[in-house]
Parts: sequence; C-alpha cells; structure tokens
Amino acid sequence: MTKVKIPSYKVKREQKIGLKKDRMKENKLIKNSLEQNIKFPSFLDFDREKLIITYLRYPSAEEVSLGNNIDTSLIIEWYNKKI
Repeated sequence: MTKVKIPSYKVKREQKIGLKKDRMKENKLIKNSLEQNIKFPSFLDFDREKLIITYLRYPSAEEVSLGNNIDTSLIIEWYNKKI
C-alpha cells in the first residue's frame, strides 16, 4: 500500500486502501462504522478481515448518482471549465 497524507489523493485502479496503523483497526468506532455498511458499490472490494478496500475500477456515472442527489453533469461542467 502507498502511504498518503493528503485527502485529495487520486486512487488508481487495483490500489488498496487501508488504515495507517494496526491499532486503528481495533478502534471500535471505525470498526463498527465499516461493518454497518453492508452493501459496497461494485467498483470496490472490501476485505472485512483485514479492513482493506480494493479500488477495482472507475465507477460509471449511473453508479455515482444512484441513490444520491448528485447531478454528475454539473461536476463534468465544473471540471471542463478548469481545463
């Protein structure tokens, strides 16, 4: 796993995401929060034993906006203005 210190880090396909220290894996608040989320999106794989998420692929626009009130066209428009 790559260690990062910035929240805006861009995760790449097949990259693993985990907790920084082993003692954080035993934190009841973190563990309970992760275990409550029963359904993970299909573009993520969650190893409940090791508490590691693998970023499998980029999500489709439908997966990002599904169940959320997110207008992805506004996000695309904003990024197009940045380029």
